Amino acid sequence: MKYFYVYQNKTYYDEMEGNFLWSPKFAKGWRLNPGYEAMKEVMAGDIIFHSYQGNIVAISVAKSSCYSYPRPSFIFSEWPS
Repeated sequence: MKYFYVYQNKTYYDEMEGNFLWSPKFAKGWRLNPGYEAMKEVMAGDIIFHSYQGNIVAISVAKSSCYSYPRPSFIFSEWPS
């Protein structure tokens, strides 16, 4: 079991309501996104600490291992997919 700390500000409520985590594969300038690279390590049973505005606001257990998925909605459109 591993532990992950997730920074979720703009997308926190959408991700919590939808019961998922999502990260763009690329950062601005089409560089690899370190957050996504770390997220690929998440496996079922891992513990995730959710941060919103600098505070830990939730703790969850991953239900599955990480997998690729298209950008979930327009709310996430400021990032490349």
